Amino acid sequence: MKKLFLSLFLIISFTAFALSQHTMPLEISSTLPVTTSTPTSNPTTTETSSSEDDVPTSKPTPTEPPPVENTTPIQDTPVQSTPAPNTPVQNTPVPSTPVPKPLPVGKFKNGSYVGDVVRQYYGDIQVEAVITGGKLTDVLFLQYPNYGTSARVNSYALPLLKSEAIQAQSANIDAISGASETSPAFIASLTSALNKAI
Repeated sequence: MKKLFLSLFLIISFTAFALSQHTMPLEISSTLPVTTSTPTSNPTTTETSSSEDDVPTSKPTPTEPPPVENTTPIQDTPVQSTPAPNTPVQNTPVPSTPVPKPLPVGKFKNGSYVGDVVRQYYGDIQVEAVITGGKLTDVLFLQYPNYGTSARVNSYALPLLKSEAIQAQSANIDAISGASETSPAFIASLTSALNKAI
């Protein structure tokens, strides 16, 4: 049953496409100048199809051949460069956009930048971003909780966060699983430090 519906859909689509292609040369020829293919006294004369003689008054039936006096094949007509019907052509120059200056080797200013102190449930987090050659080369931990469970969590989470930030060259990194409080605090403090380095 699906094959039947698919077949019918394809046949209807092809028929609609063929009909639209059949009527397209008439629509295009009404807006474009074309060369007549019938012999005339001056073979280089071009006529536009906007005269009343060229516009058919009724659609041709499948038994009668389409008129060919004033039509040209579509491939000979530069359709892409012609404006749409009833659209005025404007020769407005395209404004030039300024080319941004390339950043030096990295996108940051060299130096050390201290981030904000970010309070979290288990204690404060504060980092310092070290920029060398325009790139983030190190992250120092100025404050972090280092007692109880926080000491164990931070012993594996902080080096991973630091490594990800240096690899990404930004604070736009993923949180570390198991460090749901430390990760967002680290990201917030590093973001404030890097904003000072721009």
